[in-house]
Amino acid sequence: MRNNRGGNRGDGRGRGDRGGHPPQQEVERWVPLPKDAQCAWRNAGRTPNLALLLSRYSRYETSGGKPVREQKSQKQALRSLLDRWNPDVAAAAAKAVLERRRYALRQRARSRGEVAIELTGTTVWRAVSGMGEASVYENAITLDELYGFPIFRGSAAKGMTRHWAEVWDDDAPNKQCVSRVFGEAPQGDRPGYMGKVEFLGGIPIPPKEGQPWVEIDIMNPHYPDWYAEGKPPADWSQPRPIFFLAIPQERKFAFHIVGPPCCIDEAAQWHVAALKNIGIGAKTAAGYGYFCGIEETHLT
Repeated sequence: MRNNRGGNRGDGRGRGDRGGHPPQQEVERWVPLPKDAQCAWRNAGRTPNLALLLSRYSRYETSGGKPVREQKSQKQALRSLLDRWNPDVAAAAAKAVLERRRYALRQRARSRGEVAIELTGTTVWRAVSGMGEASVYENAITLDELYGFPIFRGSAAKGMTRHWAEVWDDDAPNKQCVSRVFGEAPQGDRPGYMGKVEFLGGIPIPPKEGQPWVEIDIMNPHYPDWYAEGKPPADWSQPRPIFFLAIPQERKFAFHIVGPPCCIDEAAQWHVAALKNIGIGAKTAAGYGYFCGIEETHLT
């Protein structure tokens, strides 16, 4: 990969740091907080909520009081946040949340005469969801707002499963069955209605001690001017690395669905097939978001 010390040359950024940082002028990690709050932040130790760190305590590198706009500073800022995160608290929280969900689903299924199913699978490679959400780091990742561990939202699981049932599954039953599971939007004078099956998304099963929950990944477009401005690609174009957080390979997640016995089996089959064959979240065309070894458990 070519040296990109000068930052993004195409847009004129990073020129002041092209020769490196000024001597004796140490690069600082800056958090956008008042000075007294910054002092408290430095003394606070490790934080249990990664979502809070990413959304409220975003860190920037500064040199001489000015932000460093090089792409490598993005990676260093993400690394500093991960170093500040205490994943042990997230592990305990994930276990507790998973047990509470299982208990709530059992109670609901018994009281309403429904069936609750847990689908546990392992990531084939990396996975990431919510990259398009707002983030000062250009690309986001979906995290539980209260506890900070990575999740897959129910809307992502439902959208993936419906796409599989409607587009890819040649053996799918008639459209009426698909509509019964997922519901329909109103069209003209015809009112819409809710689907009978609820998709609750995925909760992580804590990894083994020492294994990361998330890791820093990279996209490295070699012709940024081609993508941004439509200029023809050329050998002198500078690669522009973009760093983001992703779920590592071989991480287990538990997905849940609940609904009446008349259509829960079809929903479970589509859910499993979609996780295996088209993936969930972002960058599925690049191999992200696929699951294997999926086990189905009825919560009774």
